[in-house]
Amino acid sequence: MKNAKSIRSWSLISGLSIFIMAIAAGIAYGMIFPSLYREADPIQTLQLIEANRGSFRVMNLLFMVILVTDLLVSYGFCVIFSPFSKRLAVLTSLTRFVYSGILAVALYYLFGKQMDAFLRIWSFGLFLFGFHLMFLGSVLVHGRWLVKVLGVLLLIGGVGYSLIHGIETFTPQSYQAAMLLEDTLGIPMAAGELLLALWLVLTRGKMFIQEKTLQGDV
Repeated sequence: MKNAKSIRSWSLISGLSIFIMAIAAGIAYGMIFPSLYREADPIQTLQLIEANRGSFRVMNLLFMVILVTDLLVSYGFCVIFSPFSKRLAVLTSLTRFVYSGILAVALYYLFGKQMDAFLRIWSFGLFLFGFHLMFLGSVLVHGRWLVKVLGVLLLIGGVGYSLIHGIETFTPQSYQAAMLLEDTLGIPMAAGELLLALWLVLTRGKMFIQEKTLQGDV
């Protein structure tokens, strides 16, 4: 029963962490960052940061919350998905850990008020994050039909992240194509992880506990 208890606990922790992360990102990157950053104008950006130091500190704190919750989810997914496939669980967890490491490097530049460098490094991290979602989706498409739908959404979202941020990282001259893709795939990209979080919180990993039971490991 110890393994089943761990799956239930980490399903709840991971689901709540994703919700916290989404709220923190919505405030930090969706609201505060645009008020402080001016593209291709580092001087004005620095002036805005100096004039709004409180907002800058809040944004930094929220990004730290995002990093910590990302690390929790990375470990949690390894625990939750191992009963189905240890290989996919490791790949899913490892790609998110790598993404979190890249985010940590990006935050070093953010805290140093080097916003353009922060965006470039984070964009590369999100390119890799897309592969994490694709591994995650490939686990869930083996579930029942509602879980399959969630898996497909995550697969689409993963392809979207990798395409959009791959273009931004490796062929920045194709920026308009990246924006078109973001407009087209924005909904599944946003919905996939939030629905995953809701599913984890509501089911507490029941699908994977049953997998453990079938294997005789619980």
